[in-house]
Amino acid sequence: MWANKVAARLRASRRAQKLGQDHVAAALKMSVSEVSRLERGVRGLRVEQVEPWAHSLGCKVEVVMWETEDPEGPWDENNLQVLAEVAEALPHLPAPARKALVEQMRIWRNSTV
Repeated sequence: MWANKVAARLRASRRAQKLGQDHVAAALKMSVSEVSRLERGVRGLRVEQVEPWAHSLGCKVEVVMWETEDPEGPWDENNLQVLAEVAEALPHLPAPARKALVEQMRIWRNSTV
């Protein structure tokens, strides 16, 4: 599941930086136990939570959200520009638009991998 993979990457980044869950909880304006449930996949990660979580760790949203079998990935200039634009738009979109965008990103990702 996409949300669990993203949460696992964010958890790994947090741990690598030796930051506590309280750091992420403050950024997401939620309790430490809620962050723990997100990281363990018990609670589903919502699209609008990705940006503040990634930002709190100094990560770029587009890097956190994508994975590929190829270590070089589909990271050419054009793809990075598209991902940056998507990341900037996410916090400003209404829920139905975010859902549609996530589906379009899935389709785009499958066509680039």
